[in-house]
Amino acid sequence: MPLRDIFRRTKPAEEVRHTFKTPDKWSFLGTPAASGMDVSETSALALTAVYSCVRIISESLAALPLITYRETEDGRRQATDLPIYSILRDQADPNLTSFMMIETIVSHACTYGNGYAYISRNNAGQVTALTPLDPRYIDVKMTESGRVAYEITGGSFQGALTSEEVLHIRALGQVGLVGYSPIGLARETIGLGLAAEKYGAAYFGNSGTPSGILSVPGKMSDEAFQNLRRSWEKIHKGSGNSARVALLEAGIDFKPISITPNDAQFLETRRFQVAEIARIFRVPPSMLADLENAGSYG
Repeated sequence: MPLRDIFRRTKPAEEVRHTFKTPDKWSFLGTPAASGMDVSETSALALTAVYSCVRIISESLAALPLITYRETEDGRRQATDLPIYSILRDQADPNLTSFMMIETIVSHACTYGNGYAYISRNNAGQVTALTPLDPRYIDVKMTESGRVAYEITGGSFQGALTSEEVLHIRALGQVGLVGYSPIGLARETIGLGLAAEKYGAAYFGNSGTPSGILSVPGKMSDEAFQNLRRSWEKIHKGSGNSARVALLEAGIDFKPISITPNDAQFLETRRFQVAEIARIFRVPPSMLADLENAGSYG
């Protein structure tokens, strides 16, 4: 249903509730990333490139003027007398400005693939508020009469809602009823980026030097083994202990076994992930402060 028809309706639509067909779920269901990282719509925002892309898109769209017009004999005029005019332009509901409402549902569309807002109406059927809904608790289904309905299992609005009660912003989807989760589709790319960040943090957290093996001649008791391990980590573990000289007792030998970040192409991997995530959201890398190839994006 076109957006203008939803807002122009002056009487409540016929209610069709609790008559769902088979509970097929159209949203994207992914699997854990091969990198071993737990990638979800929430954890992905911890990656700065993902957070920046979502923020750029949602804030840019929210900043655009959303004006309601009326066709008159003299041409198109702003319909300032309609309740929806101030809702879309100034205050979406008692708690959110229109900017915040649009920013919220667009950010949901960028992560979950779907952004929802509940359409509150008065007795005359006029829109009185638009309130964002949590996409985690919404299933889009088809009623027996062939109409789209929304089953909400959490939050302030629970139950079955008709399409006339929900404003639905969709990302790219297979059948157009719901959008795919960009985070789910790009799970491996985002997981690799999160893994690279975790590796870098752990590397510097362990003094920025390769881990290795302490070799001791003969057999050690459990107590002596634990004492040696604690004393070594106390002196050499942590970024504040980087490059400290190791003083080893007689017979103890240290043999490094880990590859260096340069061998693992750590920095190159992080740069590439920024470009990959920028491609997912169609945001120029230069807007993410990646200026290495800024001249290539005219």
